[in-house]
Amino acid sequence: DLLRSAVDVRARLLGPDDPRTLDARDALATGYRLAGRHAEAVDLAAVVADVRRRDLGPADVATLAARTALALAQAAGGHLTAAVTVLDS
Repeated sequence: DLLRSAVDVRARLLGPDDPRTLDARDALATGYRLAGRHAEAVDLAAVVADVRRRDLGPADVATLAARTALALAQAAGGHLTAAVTVLDS
């Protein structure tokens, strides 16, 4: 999987919490969501949202985008209540 390889390389070279690594993880999570691999999408999107919140704060635009991506992944997997909770918190 090309996107998975990109994430692994970026994590190894730049560190797991580098913004470029997080961008690659976000892209992979989106790909998983669109491919119907919802659990994997949620797992990756949650990591991105958690790191962005920790590093940038809850009101940063990148954090908000990551939380939206997490909610989309949860909703796609049928977890609508969890998605609403992410968006409301």
